[in-house]
Amino acid sequence: MCICDGPLRRSWRDGRVKLHVAAACLRARRGPGGSVLAFARRATSAPGASYEGTAVPLPESVPRFLFDAVNGRRVAVVAVVAVHDEAVDVPDTLACLPVTLLVVGPGGPK
Repeated sequence: MCICDGPLRRSWRDGRVKLHVAAACLRARRGPGGSVLAFARRATSAPGASYEGTAVPLPESVPRFLFDAVNGRRVAVVAVVAVHDEAVDVPDTLACLPVTLLVVGPGGPK
């Protein structure tokens, strides 16, 4: 369920978004284990705004798409030419909510 434009995102003050994030994390936990990467946005600006131009490097073995288990959408893994690495674009990844959980799975083929 993509919550980017839905009622869940518009009603973030009532706690339903926190429950949705917790449920998504628990559902993802049922899947196969793997690596974990965590980072936090500390700015008070809009989601994604404070990370303009930022990418999180990933190993070459990561698939071309990851699945955002919180927002229910595919996230493209892009090539970062300057560092010759694969990465996810942070502003795009945090466009729906200031939190995400990227997993290998229903996001598409390698």
